[in-house]
Amino acid sequence: MQRGHEDQALMLLERAATISGGKQNYEVNLQAATSFRRSKKFKKAEHFYRNCIRIDALNPTAHSHLGALLHLVGRLKEAEQSYQKALKLSSGKQPLAEENLRKLWKQMKSSSKTSSVKDGEGG
Repeated sequence: MQRGHEDQALMLLERAATISGGKQNYEVNLQAATSFRRSKKFKKAEHFYRNCIRIDALNPTAHSHLGALLHLVGRLKEAEQSYQKALKLSSGKQPLAEENLRKLWKQMKSSSKTSSVKDGEGG
């Protein structure tokens, strides 16, 4: 898709998410969030994922998507909380959230070791 068309499509999705209501609003917000994430417009994507949670706070998929976005942008503690919320709401039946949470913990453990090594250097 050409850049101009992509921007126009994102603008229309944003507008649709703002004016639609009910369950459809969740779906439109989810579509907008996903489109903004793919376009690397992470602040907008986060806004719409959070809208999804406001519309349906008990939907584990919304929490899982938000977790994935936060993970992507390096907000690891917040991502961990979102993944855990998704798993809690789904009684552990969110395999993608579970897999992403394992990857996140591995990343956190790895970065913790790296910073420990850096802290120990030059002392």
